[in-house]
Amino acid sequence: MDATLWRTRLQSPSLQYGRLHAHGIEATGTDGWGNPASPDPAGDRTQYALFSATKTATAIAVLQLMEAGRLQLAEPAADYLPQYAAILQGVSVRHLLSHQSGLNNPLPLSWIHLAEQEAGFDYAGFARRILQAKARQKQSPGRRMAYSNLNYLLLGELIAKVSGKPYRQYVREQLLNRLDAGEEIGFRWDAERAAVGCHSRRAFSALLLRYLLDRKTYLYRLDGRWLGFRPNYLNGPAYGGLIASARGLQAYLQALLQRPSPLLSEPGLRLLLAGQQLANGRPAGMALGWFTGSVHGHPYRCHAGGGGGFYSEIRLYPGLGRASYLLLNRSGFSDRRLLDRLDGPWLARVDG
Repeated sequence: MDATLWRTRLQSPSLQYGRLHAHGIEATGTDGWGNPASPDPAGDRTQYALFSATKTATAIAVLQLMEAGRLQLAEPAADYLPQYAAILQGVSVRHLLSHQSGLNNPLPLSWIHLAEQEAGFDYAGFARRILQAKARQKQSPGRRMAYSNLNYLLLGELIAKVSGKPYRQYVREQLLNRLDAGEEIGFRWDAERAAVGCHSRRAFSALLLRYLLDRKTYLYRLDGRWLGFRPNYLNGPAYGGLIASARGLQAYLQALLQRPSPLLSEPGLRLLLAGQQLANGRPAGMALGWFTGSVHGHPYRCHAGGGGGFYSEIRLYPGLGRASYLLLNRSGFSDRRLLDRLDGPWLARVDG
């Protein structure tokens, strides 16, 4: 791929793209700058926020606990989180994983804190306050798929309750430490390698940030084109807290393609990636923690991650034994399925 061309098209200071199989890298494309104010180019160890792509790791953690006999997907989530029984009526663990709980999705853009506040930040207290104040069941569980960060905020609390360890500690020990380059993916910024999250000063959404975020606290003028986000962390790591370099994402995706996988058993992987159904039997458009789709006739499982300063996509092609990823250090707020276009030429060759 022409990384410079795509970076320009996607209007990002930097771009990282890769395609891989279980034991090697097939193609990569890197272009631009992790910090537009610096002459140093981005590289495969430059860190990016993954935001909601983190939900795929949360789903794996839940299935690990299932395989260990610590929980069952069909059981009521309130059995594990009785303090939230009022908002979990009729909601199973599977409903949370597949966004079928019926819970609302409050705008989470302001649910962040500065890196210098990290040492004393109360993650459990945040989850308790938000769930008590914001969570509402808008429809009956299983009626339809409706994306909500609250589903995964609850799953983070469930993982902590069942495992006896804080969510981030469990994921570090049981997922990330099993990867070949596990040190390249985690929940901490490295000041030497962190990309600057950027937001176009010319975008209409820059005006909206005045009302959605404390701009003086979190943003600064990076240069004539970009606003920069000061280093920050999401208040709910289970729905969006992972930070990774291209190397880290490569290791994560390869672990899901390898057989045996270091993360789940073969039946566990099949369950993770199996398309889910609504209560009426229709497809939900999701697996467990992964969205479903196809391009050029090839089914895939995917997840995007977008928010202030960064946008990411990760994708698995189970039938082809391949995966791909995209990392940008500019804001993104919706799942654009950009990998449909970036993977298209390669998939056309596969078809040929």
